[in-house]
Amino acid sequence: MHRFIRRLHHIALGFCAAGAVTLAAAQGAAPATYNVGATATGIPFTFLDVKTNSIQGMMVDTIQAVAKAGGFQVNVQQTVFSALIPSLTSNKIDIVSAAMLKTPTRQQVVDFSDPVYSYGEGLIVKADDLGLMLARTSSSATAGAVLRAVGCALVRGMPYFLKMLGIVGTAAMIWVGGGIILHGLETYGFGWLSHVLHGAGEAVARFLPRVASFASWLVMAAGSGLAGLAIGALAIPAVSLVVSPAWRWLKNRFHRARATQV
Repeated sequence: MHRFIRRLHHIALGFCAAGAVTLAAAQGAAPATYNVGATATGIPFTFLDVKTNSIQGMMVDTIQAVAKAGGFQVNVQQTVFSALIPSLTSNKIDIVSAAMLKTPTRQQVVDFSDPVYSYGEGLIVKADDLGLMLARTSSSATAGAVLRAVGCALVRGMPYFLKMLGIVGTAAMIWVGGGIILHGLETYGFGWLSHVLHGAGEAVARFLPRVASFASWLVMAAGSGLAGLAIGALAIPAVSLVVSPAWRWLKNRFHRARATQV
């Protein structure tokens, strides 16, 4: 996905193939199966579903829909982005269904389908820079006064907004991190805490039937956040008091050993 950021011009996500593919199989014959290359790191277009150990995403759904309409089958294979076109040209795969920039250089090697998704052009600036520009509006009309007021509000309010954003972002990371750790523990057979949270969520949902789904989610989210906070509270002292000193000691021993050899 990072390749999309290199250009702000027309960006196309689509299929590409080394040659023409016959979509319709002969009447009465078994449908053809084509190997499809897709990356595991192109969320939400292509990603690895750890539960099924298979590639999923919008582009996978698209190629499966095309296969159904065309009367053939597909075998989606995980392929790193840099190997998609080489795998296609060497016949290791037959189709690429992934987020890929349509460039003239690539078009000389492979054939692209029509774009199935495009990004528009945009420009990102700091909000307080925009506020400063608006605050310096020299127009004496009513519109100028409004723009100056909006600009001053942006400049003065941005530090508080960024502070709030930092708090919200930290809370979100703790919540998501706790959920990931709980899921990992459950995968490795230590799922008692997840089961406790699920049970608590179901109990609250039964107590509040009108908002059952939200109540269950809220309990799970709060439990994941508390788990992440607790693990972080244990990890920070462990890293600062044990891991970091041990690492510095090892580095010093290594440098001393090298100095002795010299």
